Amino acid sequence: LEQVRLRLLQGFQKAFQVRFQRAGVVDLDLSKPIPKGFLAVGTARRTNSEGVEADIELPRFDPNYWKHLLTAERVNPNLQTSASASSNPESNFFDALMTAFRKGRIKTEVLSAYGKEFKHVEANVYSQGPHWLASIQSEDISGTVEFEEAQDEAPLSLTMKLQRLHIPDTAAEDLDGLIRPQHVDRRRKLPNLSLRIDDLKIGTRRIGKVELMAGYKFPKTSIGPWEIQRLSVFNVGGSLHGTGRWLPDDLGGKTTIHLRGEVEDAGRTLQSLDIREVVRRAPGSFTAELSWKGPITEFNTETLCGNIRLDAQRGSLLQVEPGAGRILS
Repeated sequence: LEQVRLRLLQGFQKAFQVRFQRAGVVDLDLSKPIPKGFLAVGTARRTNSEGVEADIELPRFDPNYWKHLLTAERVNPNLQTSASASSNPESNFFDALMTAFRKGRIKTEVLSAYGKEFKHVEANVYSQGPHWLASIQSEDISGTVEFEEAQDEAPLSLTMKLQRLHIPDTAAEDLDGLIRPQHVDRRRKLPNLSLRIDDLKIGTRRIGKVELMAGYKFPKTSIGPWEIQRLSVFNVGGSLHGTGRWLPDDLGGKTTIHLRGEVEDAGRTLQSLDIREVVRRAPGSFTAELSWKGPITEFNTETLCGNIRLDAQRGSLLQVEPGAGRILS
């Protein structure tokens, strides 16, 4: 039994240690799985379970930096890999770790990811093949995230059960870019989604509780339409419910959306969205049946068609001259 050890001290206040075991292998052949090991950063924890475990505790943590560091070339520039691994530019030490990874813990005061900083983060991550589960606690997010990687015809599946999710405005802009990229395969697979967020806040806008069930009719395939079985948003001033469908084809397909909203207090709804001192009370309801050409992630105003019905009751418009405030009846 041979043991591969790496210890890096330069640039770190605490030691970074890696220990992995493989029978009869000295050159860390990346074409063969790592059966057992641990990775510790800023902590001395170690375990003896199967697969690779990680324990990371640092004042600041940047996953992209460590991914770049843990490539085969940086771990050992003279490392000899198998022909199959060498022919694949993506084969590296980091990929070998992820393949063998089973569970890990991350605790940091500042997590840097996607150009943003998340404060006071503690996460426990578990993996079993393509199935991943993470329990996350921080100032901006609390709850569990579970996903299963795409396999063969099955698309990625994502389940989120969060007590809170607070997204800064700048991060929301980045998220919009990920949802609606400029250059996409218009027949691409969308994920199967099951989301429940008890407290969603985007910038200064408090959306409220959000529930979403969406995906393919047969979850283990990406055949046929991608459907929103249920969308519900519960705001302090009302609620929104909806269903939808995207039927893809080579030209982008067609999207249809059905929405129904009940507004108990339009003024409170607008205030929660950081639109203040505009309307007082003004309850009402609305329905919308909309469709457009293209994926459900690409709202297309040029081909938009449908019907919208709005019923509004008594309320006051606040930002007007005295005597002209009563406008809705």
